[in-house]
Amino acid sequence: MIPATSITRAEVEEAARRLQGRVRHTPVLKLDAAHSPGDVWLKCEFLQHTGTFKARGAFNRVLGCLERGELDPEVGIVVA
Repeated sequence: MIPATSITRAEVEEAARRLQGRVRHTPVLKLDAAHSPGDVWLKCEFLQHTGTFKARGAFNRVLGCLERGELDPEVGIVVA
């Protein structure tokens, strides 16, 4: 099992800086109260270019690796 790690506020702010202008701002919608026992909010990440929430994490990882010189431009990236 992979141990859980804590993400710091600084890491979140750094990711936000990296992704600025590169991913869509997706809406947060409140679910109709008639359909739930309490407040339910939906973050509509399916509206990203990729149709999934994974764009933020994956793209942040790639950009971070580029900044640290951990990627070889001759090799590239393969995603399956």
